[in-house]
Amino acid sequence: MRGKRRHLIIMVAAVVIAAFFVDGFAAGLAVSPWPREFGNNKSQIRSNYTGPTTATLKWKDASESNWQVPLVDNNGTLYYSNNKGIAARDNNGNIIWRAPGGTLHPYYGALTEDGNIFTSCDYGSFMAVTTSGQVKWRRVLQNTSAASTTPAIGNDGTIYTSLRNVIYAINPDGTDRWQKSILVNSTAPWLSTPTLGDDGSKRQIGLMNI
Repeated sequence: MRGKRRHLIIMVAAVVIAAFFVDGFAAGLAVSPWPREFGNNKSQIRSNYTGPTTATLKWKDASESNWQVPLVDNNGTLYYSNNKGIAARDNNGNIIWRAPGGTLHPYYGALTEDGNIFTSCDYGSFMAVTTSGQVKWRRVLQNTSAASTTPAIGNDGTIYTSLRNVIYAINPDGTDRWQKSILVNSTAPWLSTPTLGDDGSKRQIGLMNI
């Protein structure tokens, strides 16, 4: 009897430990046809997937404007943002869900392997939405009317973005991992979008003045 009880305790402990690791797992950028505005973490604006040889219009919708570059998952679902918020459409153009941005206008996003969309917004804000349309968190990076750059996603789930002359490393739960101010130009200090190496850990920040 004691042996069975001990065996049961060990099994329960194993389940608890396994659940802890699954819940704490953070995924990198999705492996899909188009998981980021610039295609991949290197910002190469290319896909590893072969497209059709002949372009054929499948559907169109002129009822919305200000579309940003859509993200595409392996099911062909499109996730896009505009002044109405963030929305998902199936590959026939039907709206699956819409997550209103409220007073915020979402802009540039990235899709992760575990089904999260991280996107910059105007007024220095940033937000996270699941691929089922649930808003996970919103936060303000800076008190400004500008939007941060397209995020890059590290293999450990860290979100890298920049706004004006500050680069941010953000945890998947929205808390800061670190941030660093870099003076580019005293009259127009701006950093361009972060890019990552193949291993997801080499952080390279391009600079530009606008």
